[in-house]
Amino acid sequence: MGDMNLIEDAIEQAKAPPAEIDEVPTDPNAVIGKAIERAGTDCGAPFESDVVEALAIVRQESHAQYLRYRQAFKKANSGVLVGELDKLVKSRCGDTGDEAESTADILVNLVQTRTELFTDMDKRPYARFEQNGHHEVWSLDSPGLREWLSYAFYQEYGKAPRDASIKDALSTLAGLSVHEGDQHEVYLRCAPNPAGEGYIIDLCDEAWRVIEVTPTGWRVLDKSPVRFRRTPTMKPLPVPETGGKLSDLWEFANVEPQDRGLVIAWLLESLRPETPFPVLEIGGEQGSAKSSTQSRLRDFIDPSSINLRAAPKTDEDVFVSADSNWLASYNNLSHLSPSRQDAFCTLSTGGGYGGRKLYTNSEEAVWDSKRPVVINGISTLVTAPDLLDRTIRIESPKIETYISESDLQASFDDKRAGIFGALLDLFVEALALLPGIKIDRPPRMTDFAYFGEAIYQATGKEPGMFLADYQKGREAAVLQSIESSPVASAVIDMARKTEFSGTVGELLNRLDRDRPRGDTGWPRSAKGLSDVLRRYAPALRILGVSVEFEARGNRGRTVHIYLHRGGVERGDLNVTTVTTVTQPAKSDVGDDEIRRFDTPPSNIYTAGGTPPDDDSEVF
Repeated sequence: MGDMNLIEDAIEQAKAPPAEIDEVPTDPNAVIGKAIERAGTDCGAPFESDVVEALAIVRQESHAQYLRYRQAFKKANSGVLVGELDKLVKSRCGDTGDEAESTADILVNLVQTRTELFTDMDKRPYARFEQNGHHEVWSLDSPGLREWLSYAFYQEYGKAPRDASIKDALSTLAGLSVHEGDQHEVYLRCAPNPAGEGYIIDLCDEAWRVIEVTPTGWRVLDKSPVRFRRTPTMKPLPVPETGGKLSDLWEFANVEPQDRGLVIAWLLESLRPETPFPVLEIGGEQGSAKSSTQSRLRDFIDPSSINLRAAPKTDEDVFVSADSNWLASYNNLSHLSPSRQDAFCTLSTGGGYGGRKLYTNSEEAVWDSKRPVVINGISTLVTAPDLLDRTIRIESPKIETYISESDLQASFDDKRAGIFGALLDLFVEALALLPGIKIDRPPRMTDFAYFGEAIYQATGKEPGMFLADYQKGREAAVLQSIESSPVASAVIDMARKTEFSGTVGELLNRLDRDRPRGDTGWPRSAKGLSDVLRRYAPALRILGVSVEFEARGNRGRTVHIYLHRGGVERGDLNVTTVTTVTQPAKSDVGDDEIRRFDTPPSNIYTAGGTPPDDDSEVF
């Protein structure tokens, strides 16, 4: 308290009019230089009248030199309130103005001198600045930027700025960012590696460190080569450790052994931002740990203060949430409307959504996002064929023996960093193998099929085993989806008995014989039946039923329905060519890294090579 009184007294003395100064300094730089030396032990030194007068002279002659002196005082003693010093010097120079406007101007100047203003590729304004030895990137409308701005102002002026001043300053800064700043890509959680192959993953820790993953290794970097933004709900990933086992994951994720490879592939694919993302649907009865499994999986991709979100109320909610979260994670859903399934489909492969801006009549807010998606529920959720073709569905088995959540969480926290390190090891090995994977007629999620094959082969599995597991999962999901459509079920039953060739109207009459009673969703016209057949044709093809349309004739549009042998989709999933499969050699840990492969990949596994020992099996 005594120190503050001394500072206040020094400020009051410095406010004395120039007439009270006995002698105007002939060499203001010498006066300021001595004051900087004294400031190391006396935070009031800059506020002495002769020093303020000298600073005023320098400011009028060279604003750049004045800013250098100002910074020197702050560096000599962080307790120097340079904001108050600015006021005194400006007053001596004859500068006056409204307090609110003056504060806004000071805030703008503060940001301009300490940060780099720029926009992302969608013209959203950002500020990048150095903090505690690292760089941070915040959107100008984010709470993180407002907090930093208030703190920086308090550091210099010893008081908090008013909300109105912050609002005015941010409005000005947004204009400066858009019209004078450069454009840069801004990423959330994951980004392509600008140095070449591989990816950059934001740890989201306080030091703003990142993980670099390449086909030759992974390491933790103190400075990110790309610009990541943060949102208030994001939590840090664990700092990965070597020596962990990926198989430990199944102590905390209740996944059947036959589905574990697909889950691992989904996890790693979620860290590749340039590819379409498959949707993971976790089913199971009550008490099968669906929610905790989903939450644990998210902890290796995009940990959040809200790992599991309730069902979105609108399609807009899906895209608004995706703007703040890398992983779209929804818990305990009972039903997905057709529009919600379309929204998830758009989110999976990338697309935009527009809506009216708040408090406006004509302005549009647009969200353009591509995100991995995971959902869970007791009943089958994904029924739309278009989304079904992008979905991996697994069933969590019922748990017979429960342990306390606190014990489970403690064990998970203990092993999480090691599991994450092992997951990154597999990521590296799969990236090394990926260029050598060749698939003849791959399925719709082509990137996922190639990468899944690389992941499986990195663990020593035979070529084609991932695609076989993927196909089985798709068939099971399609069967569950078909059960929700009486028309599709009726088409399958008919095709198993006989082929059909005729108009769509004739087919409707044929199917009407087995129409379920009271079914309000049954098509009432040939056009309605044609729409259903086109929607379910890809799903029916996976199950061996072909639906082919001919051009419209005099009697109407002709359709052919028959069982096919093997099926186009099954043929698509045959791996016909696989080059020599390699894995990187593993080296010791370097000083600037946690895990890195410094030597070129060596031929450890070839096609059909020896799988790992049982102890190293991950699925």
